[in-house]
Amino acid sequence: MKTGSIGCIGKRKMTWNKQQAKMILSMHGKGYTLEQIAEVAEKTKEQVEAIIEMGEPVLTYKK
Repeated sequence: MKTGSIGCIGKRKMTWNKQQAKMILSMHGKGYTLEQIAEVAEKTKEQVEAIIEMGEPVLTYKK
């Protein structure tokens, strides 16, 4: 999922990314596989692993 620049639309997309990270962490805690999480979150397995390794939701910015 792409993120927006700073602004109203960007903040909403950044909020979604934070919510999505929470969802990924929750699914991981419930025992879903990385593949299952990646499919639902529309992320790669590597992206899911990175979010889990960080252990907390993060905001991302488009350069």
